[in-house]
Amino acid sequence: MMLLFNIGLASTGFSNTAASGKAAVACLLMWVICYGLSAGPLGFVAAGETSTPRLRAQTTSFNLGCYGLGL
Repeated sequence: MMLLFNIGLASTGFSNTAASGKAAVACLLMWVICYGLSAGPLGFVAAGETSTPRLRAQTTSFNLGCYGLGL
């Protein structure tokens, strides 16, 4: 489903009209909603809950760094 929103967003770049801008915003909004309802955000919760309180900040920083690098 999210792949379709990505394709829709990419296809709006070929046109420079107000309608294509609205379509791009709609695709982005639907992508964010689908991501929020999927299992994607669970990694952030698991990182905070599985580490010890002493290492929680370091573990969360490490996980966010890996996520940012695409690992």
